Amino acid sequence: MKKTDHSLRSTLRDRVDALLGALPTAVAIMDRDGVVRYGWNPAAESLFGRTRSEAIGRVIPLFDGDCSVDFADLLRRAATGETISGTELRYDRGDGSSVYASVSLAPAANIVGGRRGTRIIVGLFEDITQRKQAEYLLRESEERFRSVFEDGQLGMAIVDLDTRIVQANRRMAKVFGCAPHELAGVMVKDLSHPDDVPDVAARIERLATGSIDYFDAENRYIRKDGSTLVGRVVGTLIGSTGEARSGHIIAMLEDVTARRQTQEELSNTMAKLRQSMRQAILAMAHIVEVRDPYTAGHQERVACLARAISQTLGLPEDEVSGIYYASLVHDIGKISIPGEILSKPGRLSSAEFELIRVHPQAGYDIVRSIDFPWPVNDIVLQHHERLDGSGYPQGLMGDQISYGAVIVAVADVVEAMSSHRPYRPALGVEAALDEIRKNRGRLYDPGVVDACESIVLAQGIDALVSSIP
Repeated sequence: MKKTDHSLRSTLRDRVDALLGALPTAVAIMDRDGVVRYGWNPAAESLFGRTRSEAIGRVIPLFDGDCSVDFADLLRRAATGETISGTELRYDRGDGSSVYASVSLAPAANIVGGRRGTRIIVGLFEDITQRKQAEYLLRESEERFRSVFEDGQLGMAIVDLDTRIVQANRRMAKVFGCAPHELAGVMVKDLSHPDDVPDVAARIERLATGSIDYFDAENRYIRKDGSTLVGRVVGTLIGSTGEARSGHIIAMLEDVTARRQTQEELSNTMAKLRQSMRQAILAMAHIVEVRDPYTAGHQERVACLARAISQTLGLPEDEVSGIYYASLVHDIGKISIPGEILSKPGRLSSAEFELIRVHPQAGYDIVRSIDFPWPVNDIVLQHHERLDGSGYPQGLMGDQISYGAVIVAVADVVEAMSSHRPYRPALGVEAALDEIRKNRGRLYDPGVVDACESIVLAQGIDALVSSIP
């Protein structure tokens, strides 16, 4: 009979061992003092880093107190019949690593050692290390975000999709001249300048519906004291994106009022400076024309045609203006030439023509000390250069010549041949067009010649009629 009972217990134990071995949860069967008596399965070996032989007969590896729970107290409570469920503890393993476990303890009748009535305790230990690490990282991330949000130098606010402020940081409140709690619950439209409300609302709606990922815009807002500020706001959607109109908007605001005012003042200053430059150029052009009445209006007519060519070629507006104003003074160097040579009715001698050829350099010497916002100096110096190097004063070729000078060169030839000169009558527009066509690609830029021809054929002599912008 005893042999039969022993066989039954052995068979039962084998079945229990097989069951425990298949469980993914660590299992330990202990006495009320925490000594492992039975049931140290493979999952327990893996979790605690101790083999079955190392664990049986010894106190279960004690958990530390990091989680503010006393494991010995849990054992005492379980020994009195209480079931412990889901308590979280941390265990420092022998190799220096740590694991977190969700611990459940249940009392059971004694089946070890023959002392019936003595409680034993079944312990289940579920490895929750990954979850705890994820929770730690999440808490750490939340703390960093809270620190950045509260102490950031940019104004920050969390706004719901009904455009109501949920929370604002100290910097945001300072910008609006109030305390953070005063902004909570305020609608964004109530902080926006009335004229900017539609723009702000439309941008938030596009963000909320997923039409845009973020926005970065400057608008006017109203401080608590009623004054206006210009704020640059960057907004992006945070939280759930699985449903329409879910989540919140985090808005970061920078007060750019002072910068905007500085930009406007700088823009006004630059406009005044450019106006002064224009007036100075017009004054210089007038000096040349007063001294040389036979060529009165030549520079202005060249400027008009050069501007039209530049516009036809699609040059930027500022570059067009630079070519126009440079054309107005392209012959300023002629004030260094004796008046009797400029107004001589007959053919010029070789010596006299050499004096005429000096005027681009003389003009450059006059204007080079002025810091123009356009390449006026280059155009004045190079407007008699030619693509094949046959021009003067430097004999430049191709790309060595500034594009503005290339344009003025064509306009200068067409105007000069179309107009009366002291030494000859006007040759006419057709002769001027024949000249640039014949030398297209050799002396003159093909694109500039084509643009000039299209303008003159469309407008005739009116292409040379000046109209100062």
